[in-house]
Amino acid sequence: MCEGIKVDMEIKCKSKIGMLFFIMLLLNVFGIQNSHARVSVPSREVLSEFQAEDSEDSLIGQVFFRFPVQYIWSYPLTASNIIFIYVRPIGMVGTNIRSNPAFNKAESISVQKDFSGIIDKIEYEGTIIDGGFLIIQLTGNYEFSVHQGDKFESVAIIIHKNIPEGSIDSEKLEVIEEKNKITK
Repeated sequence: MCEGIKVDMEIKCKSKIGMLFFIMLLLNVFGIQNSHARVSVPSREVLSEFQAEDSEDSLIGQVFFRFPVQYIWSYPLTASNIIFIYVRPIGMVGTNIRSNPAFNKAESISVQKDFSGIIDKIEYEGTIIDGGFLIIQLTGNYEFSVHQGDKFESVAIIIHKNIPEGSIDSEKLEVIEEKNKITK
């Protein structure tokens, strides 16, 4: 493929594939890997979009993924300024979506200006183990609930915006959640 490197650093390759191989070898020798290049390029291979409806008492939002996911758990359970939501990809017959390297990436999605007073940012952080974390950063402490979305490509979040943390009993919270229930 390549004849070698001369003293004056001239490289002679007989084929483009040989030159490409040589460049990749140099990049690996100097510690420049493809993963560094992927981090700097904003991609949307996991998250699709964020949609929300605003009401007087709450914000009902859904984060959509580019493939089916299963909501497993979230932490904390009812109130905080940050929500960690653990999701797993749901494989379809004949595919292995868990082996998709895109699921192990980190990316974020923008929040519409109308909802930026409550939701600061939405990020996804993939793991090499069986799933990933959807991280919702709120602008303050809010009571909330997390559910599987009305489609398996989404996770639903109900944020109770006019209720100070800890000031509501569980019965009133259930009434508000029932009122704002996302239809399936």
